[in-house]
Amino acid sequence: MEFYEVIEKRRTAREFIDEEIKPESMKRILEAAYKVPTWNHKRNWHFIILRTAGRKG
Repeated sequence: MEFYEVIEKRRTAREFIDEEIKPESMKRILEAAYKVPTWNHKRNWHFIILRTAGRKG
């Protein structure tokens, strides 16, 4: 996929489904997130993964 094609297909999710994400998918998502460029190459990322509905929102 070309760079500009990726940019054009980018979207923001504002609606969510009540469905559990497979551990393999979550691992792949987090691996991709760690590769995102950051200012001054500082990777001070913190991810919070909520598995129960009680803490969301």
